[in-house]
Amino acid sequence: MPVDHVSRAVTATEERYSPIERESLGLSWGIEQFRHYLVGNDFTAWTDHEPLTSIYNNPLKIASKRIAKHRDAVQDMNFKLKYLKGEKMPCDYGSRHPNPIEHLSSEEKEVLGFDTGNTIYVRRIFNIDESPAFITSQQIKEATKLGTLWGSSERDPEGTTHATGRLTIQECVG
Repeated sequence: MPVDHVSRAVTATEERYSPIERESLGLSWGIEQFRHYLVGNDFTAWTDHEPLTSIYNNPLKIASKRIAKHRDAVQDMNFKLKYLKGEKMPCDYGSRHPNPIEHLSSEEKEVLGFDTGNTIYVRRIFNIDESPAFITSQQIKEATKLGTLWGSSERDPEGTTHATGRLTIQECVG
């Protein structure tokens, strides 16, 4: 019995994926959406695309680059992928019985909560002021205006790595 499910529209590029690649994308994306609940727990994920079970349950099995990328994105999760026929998959109802939305304006889609692909998901917020004094929040604010922020570390003669108080800014070239 599913606890919850999420869905989103595929992009124009994703529409051209093969069926197994689209199913893999959906599986990987769905697990990522619930990562903060699932990490550190054993769980079962279900698919209605049987060939994916052997690919995801055996990380050494050769897969296309795209599927390998999806699988690698969730490889740190402890799950078993199992197969369930599509007509018995309750989470597939929306894709099997879609409601056309072409008649809706962008504003109406926004009000109704449709995924426009422009949403940024914040999964975790840290209070940098309570973190170790490696980089200050003011340094981060200044660095984000200039380019990419990189932390640095140094190794002492005994081979121990130490974080340094330096802030290195790499200019972004557009």
